[in-house]
Amino acid sequence: AQCNDAYWHGVFGGLYLPHLRDAVWAELARAEGLLRAAESPTWELDDLDADGHEELWLHDPTYSAIVSPARGGVVEEFTVFAHGINYANVLTRQREGYHEAAEGRVSLHDEGGTPSIHDLESRMRLNELPPIDPAPRVFLRERVLPAGLEEAMYRRGDFDPLWEPGQVRLEWSAEAVGGGLALTFRAQDAGVTRMEKRFQFLPGGRLVVDYHWQPAGFDPGTVFAPELSYAGPMEITCSPAAPTWNHDIVTTAKSERALEQTVQGSSVTPRWPIGLGSARLEIVAKGR
Repeated sequence: AQCNDAYWHGVFGGLYLPHLRDAVWAELARAEGLLRAAESPTWELDDLDADGHEELWLHDPTYSAIVSPARGGVVEEFTVFAHGINYANVLTRQREGYHEAAEGRVSLHDEGGTPSIHDLESRMRLNELPPIDPAPRVFLRERVLPAGLEEAMYRRGDFDPLWEPGQVRLEWSAEAVGGGLALTFRAQDAGVTRMEKRFQFLPGGRLVVDYHWQPAGFDPGTVFAPELSYAGPMEITCSPAAPTWNHDIVTTAKSERALEQTVQGSSVTPRWPIGLGSARLEIVAKGR
């Protein structure tokens, strides 16, 4: 898991190659599974990524999950030990320097006339800038989206949510329940609970999320839309049934040959009418 190939980015590979990250996460899953084999479901609070905010780390002998109260109660890791998969192993699409169009570059060759790495990079230019994400990709993030938002704009990340939990203070509580762990977040705004979400992390890679939200203040046609960004096989059930937007999460990165597009995972976004006021997601992680 300490092999550095998946931790850097350059012309010859690194972070943008999913199979390298998958291999690292598989080793971490195997190690953590051994360490947690005899423990009961539990949670702990610590600043795991040293960003000045504490995260919640939930785990039992079958899974490990990290949830960030400071970033809207988003799920940032969801690893199932038996499958060797972190289902949150998806990259955020961001701007790289070589995405920008450049003119007037000098072509550099070595003494034998072979194009150098600088020359290869100078040829890697796009006619159109690739999409970028409006916020870091996580396994599960909730938003309220405007009525007129088109699916093509959503795919490109070209939108601003009307509201999301990270905009207000979140209260949270955790408890053991039914052989698993329950984690409840409440988004308070001017004394009103705008949204409550309750995670139930169950053994073996099952996650149930119950949502309750306040429709008042939003226009008709507005939708409550949690986005799942995930890598690996997964069964997702919406209750009640909802229309969904689905697309591959594709990044554009340089290799030794050219700019290459790579599928980093999948995005699924149920779109419940804002007037509904409540809904449920049931998620079952599958093995490959």
